[in-house]
Amino acid sequence: MCSTTECFWQFRDVMESLRGDSVNANTRPWDTLRSLSLQFRSVIYQWNVPFQPTFSPHFAHLPFVESLKVHLSSDLNEFGEDEEYDVSRLDLGIPRSLIEHLTDLTIHCTWSVPHLLKLLQYCTNVKALTIDMQHFGRAQWDLETIPFVQQYLASPLVLPNLLSLRIRESRNVDLLQDLKAPQLVSLDIEMFPRNPVKDEELPVPVATFLEQSGCAPSFRSFRLGRCIIDAEQLFMILSILPSSLATLTLDTLDIDLWCLCDLLKSLDTARRGNGLCFPNLEKLEILKVPPGHQLDSVVEYIQSRGPNSKFQFVASYRMKEQRVLKEKDIQHSLRFARSGVNVSVKLPD
Repeated sequence: MCSTTECFWQFRDVMESLRGDSVNANTRPWDTLRSLSLQFRSVIYQWNVPFQPTFSPHFAHLPFVESLKVHLSSDLNEFGEDEEYDVSRLDLGIPRSLIEHLTDLTIHCTWSVPHLLKLLQYCTNVKALTIDMQHFGRAQWDLETIPFVQQYLASPLVLPNLLSLRIRESRNVDLLQDLKAPQLVSLDIEMFPRNPVKDEELPVPVATFLEQSGCAPSFRSFRLGRCIIDAEQLFMILSILPSSLATLTLDTLDIDLWCLCDLLKSLDTARRGNGLCFPNLEKLEILKVPPGHQLDSVVEYIQSRGPNSKFQFVASYRMKEQRVLKEKDIQHSLRFARSGVNVSVKLPD
């Protein structure tokens, strides 16, 4: 971890100075690294024109790693991304040649969408991408006048080799509407859990992303975590997940499970003759069920699917309550309904 970006300069200079002392004068001690993680507790910005972090030129000297993690502090939030400064011009300055070499990229940064698009346009070999946004800045719909954003709204940016996409601490995932991942296997989203999500912040971008990606043949896993969401909004997402889905995880959600399960039952009824939704499901996880919520509705839904449903059901509670459905209770109910579902329920310590 670098305490400031100036600390990173000093470290970079040391690496450069050792180049001449090595057996091969063209290499530096860190040139053999395959993975590199950089974390800055403080970022220094130059406030003249152009508005940029002062470390950007030094990223040109990073070694050619395959896995890169960059964690920036949220210093810019103190300035509220003031209109006086054109945040669309912010650029990490990571060389294109390095980005094209990466197979694993993690970026933790509170800057707005444009800087991410500048990075992602060169991520042609990235297979695993994590975007930790802690988004205090403006949503994309507030930046649609920027030509760079308009370009990818009109024609999504293709990530041809992306298999796994994780988004963390985000108030919205509208970035997804700019992206296309035709080989996607796994989508994992955790929201910024303080406010209920709106349609345009989560359900609509996810639906748009999956539709334009055309990843149905490869898609296997979806996880949604730390989110306050209406049952109707979650149902909107679940109803468009590809039938190839094998693992569905709902983790730490504040949601009306009765309403959600009723909607899923209605969908199954409407699909009569075309099979049940999630026909290839292998594991359903409902984790950290909040106080006051029970699993009765989920059990009833599983029972309604009949004996042909044969997947693993994993559940856990967030805290102890006097009355909860325990593993043996659920197993007994499903066995009575001749369901082929296996059950695992973890109770709080």
